[in-house]
Amino acid sequence: ARLAGLVLRVLRLDDLSLWADEGVTWWNATAGGWKDAFFAESNHPPVWWWVTRASLASWPGDEAALRLPAVACGVLALVLTWRLFVRLTDGARTPGRGGFVGGDGSTAVWVTVLAAVNPFWIEYAQEARMYAALLAEALGLSLLYLRWLDRGGRGTLVAYGVLASVALHTNY
Repeated sequence: ARLAGLVLRVLRLDDLSLWADEGVTWWNATAGGWKDAFFAESNHPPVWWWVTRASLASWPGDEAALRLPAVACGVLALVLTWRLFVRLTDGARTPGRGGFVGGDGSTAVWVTVLAAVNPFWIEYAQEARMYAALLAEALGLSLLYLRWLDRGGRGTLVAYGVLASVALHTNY
């Protein structure tokens, strides 16, 4: 399912030209320097502009390179979806606290397949915008919460706080 998700996210990645918001991403990723990306827009935090700036520095001058971080985040979201639903549905892996009862472990496969072919998830993973990153961050936060329910611990809370801060600086 994850391989199919990758193929669907890369397939026809550069067929469409940049639309208005992607043009804003291009501008924020190419105009000025790294410091300018920090203050690029008052209504969007800077993390995504830095990510796309780094992508264009690695593969310069290409619309596909501008969209590659979203593709990577979209594929990461599929991996995290699978892991999350394994944790929620496999009776041997459900958290000890929180009232989770588990269920059929194969549910994770079906949910991941549905996520892999979901047209909205594919579209967001092909846009040079921060939506796929925010999805992956939210799934990661859910997994960290479940880990905290199981194990507790300061390290998990610190990781949760760091990822929550990154998510808040990705999109408001």
